[in-house]
Amino acid sequence: MRIAFTQVADGQKVPMNKGWNLKENAIYDRAELNGGNVAVLLAYCEPVPLCCLDIDDLEKAKPILQSMDIDPETYDAVRSRSGRPNSLKIFFKLPEGCEPLTTQVIRDKDNVIFELRCATTKGKTVCDVIPPSRHPGGTTYEWDDERELTDVTVIPEGLFYYWQGMINAEKEKKQVREKSKLLASQYDSSVDETLITDLLAYISPDCDYHTWIEILFAIQSSGLPNAENIACTWSEGSSQFNYSSFKAAWGSYRDGHYTVGTLIYHAKQNGWQPKTKTPSQEIYNGKTAAIDAPFSNIDQSVEKQTTALEAFRAMSSKGDSKAMLDQ
Repeated sequence: MRIAFTQVADGQKVPMNKGWNLKENAIYDRAELNGGNVAVLLAYCEPVPLCCLDIDDLEKAKPILQSMDIDPETYDAVRSRSGRPNSLKIFFKLPEGCEPLTTQVIRDKDNVIFELRCATTKGKTVCDVIPPSRHPGGTTYEWDDERELTDVTVIPEGLFYYWQGMINAEKEKKQVREKSKLLASQYDSSVDETLITDLLAYISPDCDYHTWIEILFAIQSSGLPNAENIACTWSEGSSQFNYSSFKAAWGSYRDGHYTVGTLIYHAKQNGWQPKTKTPSQEIYNGKTAAIDAPFSNIDQSVEKQTTALEAFRAMSSKGDSKAMLDQ
C-alpha cells in the first residue's frame, strides 16, 4: 500500500502547505516530512483510495454500526484515538477499482455522530491526522493496536453500501430540488403571502437548524414586504424559538441560493400538492388562447423522485440497500 501524506503544523489539523489537496503535491515518502503533525491524504493513496470512519460520538454511532455487524471498538481494522473521550477513527481501503467516495456526515440534529471521509464533491482529497501527531486539545494520537496503515483492511460491505446509498440518496434529493425549482418557476408571477403560508403549513418549525435556515432564506427570497413577519410567525411555532437567533439568521441572508422552490421541496415531503390551475385565457397578438394547467407533468416527475428516495431509505433501514442499488 502506497500512503499519501501531507505536512501539518504541530498541534493542528489543517495542512500548512498551499495546494496540499492536489495530487501532484502529495508526499509518498514519510521521510520527507519535517516533524510536526502528519496527515494522510485518503483519496490519493494507491493502488486504491483509503477512507476513514471518523466517529465523534461513539455511543450514538454504535447502534448504527452494529446494525451492519460492526463493533467499532473491536472490529479487525486500523484504529486510532486522539485522546478525546467518546471518539475513534477507523481506517479502511476501498474495494479494488473503486473511485474515491464523496465524504458524508451523519448527524443527530446539529451534532455530528460520525463522518465517512475520503474525497470532496469536486474530487479532491480530504485528510486525517494520524499518530503520533498532537491533537489541538493537547492530547496525542495513538494507534489502538499494533496495526498501521500499511496493513489496512477493505471497508466492510455493509458500510460500503450504506455509504453509496447516502451518496445516491443525495443525488436524488438534488434532482428533486431541481424539479421543485422548475415547478416554482410556474409561480414566478403569483408568489404571495397565501402561497407562502400554505407551504409553511406543511413544514414543521421544529426542524433541524440547517433546514430552518433554508426555510428562512427561501421566504426572504420571495421579496414580499412582510416576509420577515411571515418567517418569524412560523418560527415562533418551535419550542426552541429565540428571537435574537432569528434576527441574526435573518440578517445573514445572501441572495441567489434559495427560492420558493426550497419551500415547495420541503412542503412536498409532508404531503403538500400544488393546486391545479383551471384553464385561463391569455391574449396573443390580439387573440385569446386557452392555457392548460401547467403542473401535472412536472408534479408527477417530482412525485416519482420522492417516492424512489423514500423507497431507498426504507430498504436501507432493512439492510436491503444493495438490492435497491442493483435495481
